[in-house]
Amino acid sequence: MKLLYILTIDEVCYFSKCEHAPRAFADKEEALKALRSVSNSFVTDYNIDDNDEWVIEDNDDSFDAYIDGRWSESHYSASIHEVEVE
Repeated sequence: MKLLYILTIDEVCYFSKCEHAPRAFADKEEALKALRSVSNSFVTDYNIDDNDEWVIEDNDDSFDAYIDGRWSESHYSASIHEVEVE
């Protein structure tokens, strides 16, 4: 059995969807590093530290950020999915 770790990103900025291609990793640790990298980039690019409107939910294998009460307007979600290759 071969496992892959797929990093998916869902980003909406002011009601406009931003497309991100999924990324596949053979190593879970590499996938987790990539997740941390994209979440850190998001926080830096959007100046989240200076904006207390954003809610951040940072878990082991996922990251979610959204403006409180306005998820459909703007959000950024990244998660890792473990899949078995047939």
